[in-house]
Amino acid sequence: MMRASVGLIPTMLLSGAANTVLTKVLFSVWTTGVDGQPQQFRRPWAPVITMFLGMTVAGLLGMVLPPLLRRLQHRFSCGALPQAEEHREPQTLQQVEEMTSSVEPRPHQFPYYKKVLLISVPAAFDMLATGLLMTGLLYIPARIFQIL
Repeated sequence: MMRASVGLIPTMLLSGAANTVLTKVLFSVWTTGVDGQPQQFRRPWAPVITMFLGMTVAGLLGMVLPPLLRRLQHRFSCGALPQAEEHREPQTLQQVEEMTSSVEPRPHQFPYYKKVLLISVPAAFDMLATGLLMTGLLYIPARIFQIL
């Protein structure tokens, strides 16, 4: 686990810096406006819309892929299910402790719509914060933005 974290740290630093620089480059692009005059691309909500589309695709994949993968796993499994061990009553306290220590509690499963509702509030605040940060990036240098 530690090796994976060590590899992820530089990746996150580089991708965060690349994201900031590329967004700043996007905001410095000049184009021809509707009136024929050159104008700078200053639309801070464009990256937010892109982020929203990415979250939507991830949400759809999160909804579609797990049942599909379960179906494929069931289809391509050998078909031989492990036989259930015959139930034996524990005779000693040690056997009871061994039986109960190996049983992991099953996590509570929420329906998909409840998961979506629970995550929608933080996601909305994340999008609002990204929009405000992109607006700030219009007015300050990228190096100062990275400090924030």
